[in-house]
Amino acid sequence: MNDLTQYLAVRSQIRAGDLIAFEGRDVLSSLIEVFGNGPSHIAIVRNQDTANQASPVTITESTIENGRNGVQTNRLSERLASYDTGARAWWLPLSDEIRREIDWFKFYQFIGASEDHVGYDTMDLFEFILRGLPIVGSRIAQKENREQMVCSGFVAAVLESCGVLRGINFSKTTPGDLTSMRLYRDCVQILGKPGTIHDFNTL
Repeated sequence: MNDLTQYLAVRSQIRAGDLIAFEGRDVLSSLIEVFGNGPSHIAIVRNQDTANQASPVTITESTIENGRNGVQTNRLSERLASYDTGARAWWLPLSDEIRREIDWFKFYQFIGASEDHVGYDTMDLFEFILRGLPIVGSRIAQKENREQMVCSGFVAAVLESCGVLRGINFSKTTPGDLTSMRLYRDCVQILGKPGTIHDFNTL
């Protein structure tokens, strides 16, 4: 079980709409991090009741976890505790300007409609790696699929649905693409040895 000291120090400040980026230690995570030039997994904070410290922080993510395949909501503390040994994670709080653009009704509507209905796009995960190949890569898997999404595709689709992103092809969006977008006011590490996210908040 991973140490949650870093997370607990900032837990009360995490808000719905913020992103959580993960850097894993298994082979697949390492490939995604190399080809995607960034984290290997990303999730969006669904709920945080700041008035009730006993209320769990929950994230919604597209993943295969707890015997479930696809979009699902999990406790952030449990995901951090059980993530790969040696993994790292960061809390990416949205800037006040970006937060003001969010249509919260559409935010929760999209998440609710996706949970337990949108599957994890395993094929797109491998196609994502192939898209890193010169020449050929730009022609692979260009079409959006609203029935199946990888983690970053789902988060990008949520942000598009509530008005933060516009004109984006979520099927081509990587975790690294999301963390490089100029959407955040900070990057706070909440798990693992000190590390940074490449090109964070630069585009």
